[in-house]
Amino acid sequence: MRLLWELRDTPRNSRDLREAMTISPTVLQTRLDELRSAGIVEHAKGSGYRLTALGGDLIAAFAPLYAFAS
Repeated sequence: MRLLWELRDTPRNSRDLREAMTISPTVLQTRLDELRSAGIVEHAKGSGYRLTALGGDLIAAFAPLYAFAS
């Protein structure tokens, strides 16, 4: 969830994601690979990782939960 949240507004490279999430490079890459395989995240050459349309739909589906938690 945190990884999706970090990608919600703009593409980010792996270094930015690691710093934002304080996560090891190995764990981050594993999560990104899983999300890419599921079609939720894609890698855009030159701009980094970003949500696909499916990933955007997933973020939208979780918006009420985020609002409730806030």
